[in-house]
Amino acid sequence: MELIDDIQYFYIFFHNKIETKWWNIFLDENFCHCSVVEKKTYGNINVYIEMANFDNLIKSDVYFGEWGDEIFTKILKLKNVTCLEYKIKITGNKKFISFFKINCVTFVKKVIEINNYFVFTPKQLYNYLLKTGARKI
Repeated sequence: MELIDDIQYFYIFFHNKIETKWWNIFLDENFCHCSVVEKKTYGNINVYIEMANFDNLIKSDVYFGEWGDEIFTKILKLKNVTCLEYKIKITGNKKFISFFKINCVTFVKKVIEINNYFVFTPKQLYNYLLKTGARKI
């Protein structure tokens, strides 16, 4: 099967405080963690690829078809989650350099091809994405 178009759809989720860590003192309480879901459409079937980084452990899940649509809708309705839709044209140019430990923000930036070195926290990422065309859903 082939992709319908060359635009990639990403959904970036920003979570409230999940667990107590020492660095939470630097974070906004509503933006303590972030993760990303990539949505691809093959024919009339949606495929959702969820990716998150937890303490250098990368978690990935795949949901597809009606079941995937249902799970994605349930995630959007969670009270402790804020979501942005971010669209980019596929470039294949995924160059990314990080001088810091890979955390949730640098992981999401890598997936969605953002090279802004001054975005460190989930709140900064949220604001940056809104400024560059993301849509709150």
